[in-house]
Amino acid sequence: MGIMQSEIQEKRGWLSKERFLEGLALVNMLPGAAATQLGIFIGYQRAGWRGGLLAGLCFILPAFCIMMTLTLLYSNYSALPYVRGAFYGLGPVVLAIFAPAFILMRSSARLMPLRSFFAVTAHTEKNLEFQFVRRAYGHSP
Repeated sequence: MGIMQSEIQEKRGWLSKERFLEGLALVNMLPGAAATQLGIFIGYQRAGWRGGLLAGLCFILPAFCIMMTLTLLYSNYSALPYVRGAFYGLGPVVLAIFAPAFILMRSSARLMPLRSFFAVTAHTEKNLEFQFVRRAYGHSP
């Protein structure tokens, strides 16, 4: 969402900062993937319902295709050590993608330090829980 803000609100000026933060507040109240809903909101604001539909499809389809490809690769080749290592190496890449976005969103929305602490704590707890469940069922990282 930080990338959306820098690209759409700051560089291109499609939405005002107030309108972007209003959309961000709206999608945070809705259940589901906030980034997808924010993309649909921006598409709707830019071009009506057709823009919202196109933005939703363009946001979802690439991730769907990538996940399907990775799923097929993992299911067919996960026994190979270099493939397992490559999938294990994706964790730091994902962290490197999300950390700058988190920092940008934190500074633009002016979150209080206590809220940031709770957000990081909740994410860490969820990640540790996931790792615990993986190990409990015999899946080593």
